[in-house]
Amino acid sequence: MKKIVGPAGIMVHGIHKDNHKPQSQGSISLNKLEKIIKKLKKRIIDADKWIEKSLNNKLKKNDLCLTLDDNLRSQMKYAIPLLKKLKIKAFFFIYTSVYEKKNYEFEIFRYFYNLKYPSFKNFFNDFYKFLINSKYKKKIIKINDNKISNYLSKYEFYSKEDRYFRYLRDEFFSPSQFKDICNTFMKKKNFDYQNKKIFKKIWITKKEIKKITNIGHHVGLHSHDHNKNIFKMSFKKQMYQYKKNFNYIKKITGISPLSASYPFNSHNKDSKLILKKLNISHVFLARHKIPARNSFEINRYDIKEI
Repeated sequence: MKKIVGPAGIMVHGIHKDNHKPQSQGSISLNKLEKIIKKLKKRIIDADKWIEKSLNNKLKKNDLCLTLDDNLRSQMKYAIPLLKKLKIKAFFFIYTSVYEKKNYEFEIFRYFYNLKYPSFKNFFNDFYKFLINSKYKKKIIKINDNKISNYLSKYEFYSKEDRYFRYLRDEFFSPSQFKDICNTFMKKKNFDYQNKKIFKKIWITKKEIKKITNIGHHVGLHSHDHNKNIFKMSFKKQMYQYKKNFNYIKKITGISPLSASYPFNSHNKDSKLILKKLNISHVFLARHKIPARNSFEINRYDIKEI
């Protein structure tokens, strides 16, 4: 197991049943998740205890906590029973635009390709062929291989196909272009991406968020739209993102959030000021290789890298 230096969070996204196909990239099997938590259990402290120690500047290098991002269905299905079994209270960082049926297309697309293809490589090969036969062909064939090799290279668990796809999604195309491309591709594959039943297969409901709070876990901010480029936004737009997220969570749970995690690790100096104004006391990153400097830059280790 990788050496883990705290204080730090252990970051979890998707979870899948053993010997079943993962429904999202970065998903971890339930059995492996349980083994890792059990090995680290003596170091893991509950969310409320973490908050108390953080507020009093008493977090130590041995201290760890569990964090789960993106309000995914598999977390309710698998993580909640496991945490109950192991008697651990965790942080759940949620984004809220999905409850207004806005800005969630990339998760629908992720659900689609994990459902329809045996592997991400298999999907990307098909997706790339589709793009090469589209109006974007001339632009795509000019992409330098070194650019792809170096993109997100610090995340060792990403394959070349992962990096290429994320580069196209997050850098190469505009959000509206990529949305249209994905929708066109899904239509071509006869996938009804507007089916209302899909929503409940991907995300937890508002009632379940309330339940998570009621059983002692902490629900924190993850921005409203879960935008990778939030660091490029003006102070006013970032404030909108976090304040709306804050108000939404408070309305659902009846409790004012005290913590947050940056979406895609995306933040700037304004992010900290905004979260302070919302009385957020500490914020988690999505990396661990740079020593944390303050309570608004708390390191996290991705469970897939441990």
